[in-house]
Amino acid sequence: TTMIGANSSATSYTGTDQIGANSGNYIFTVTDNKGCTNSKTVHITVNPLPTVAPITGNFTTDMCGTTQLANVTTGGVWSSSNTAFATVSSTGLVTPVSAGNATINYTVTNGTCSNLATATITVNSQYFVVPDPYFYAYLKNKYPTCFELVGGVDKLNICKAANAVGNQIYINSPQITSVEGIQYFNPKSIII
Repeated sequence: TTMIGANSSATSYTGTDQIGANSGNYIFTVTDNKGCTNSKTVHITVNPLPTVAPITGNFTTDMCGTTQLANVTTGGVWSSSNTAFATVSSTGLVTPVSAGNATINYTVTNGTCSNLATATITVNSQYFVVPDPYFYAYLKNKYPTCFELVGGVDKLNICKAANAVGNQIYINSPQITSVEGIQYFNPKSIII
């Protein structure tokens, strides 16, 4: 709560004081530069923070597309903590910018107080080094346009690959599986 007061014959006061968490009567005492004091009792209403429901949606995406977030609390404003990794529209649609993490905020204001819900969005890289040389050779032969040289390394562009095979490619599942009957196990994995 901010108190601002001034008097031509007294020392002006501008400051911020904590008045407590509850509504009630508070006594404010001001002493001027001549040592005179005056007090006033003021009723202060402390508004509660608005209640904000959790953000829902898919919190992991890649450079291939977007992800839609939602919140059942109406009247909020969406924002991103790091637009270098992801931006968010006024409707909660998250668009990846580069691989990394961004915190998406949904802020609700009730006139004087604000509260927010947050969600961390992980944007995975669109490039993936195929870990198994036989699987690499298979994919390179089958989908040559889906590979790109990145930093001198031939990497699978999962966005191009997803378009080529008509399915999304995931890179966070525990194994490589279901690639036209070929299965490979690796901590970094692809599902086509």
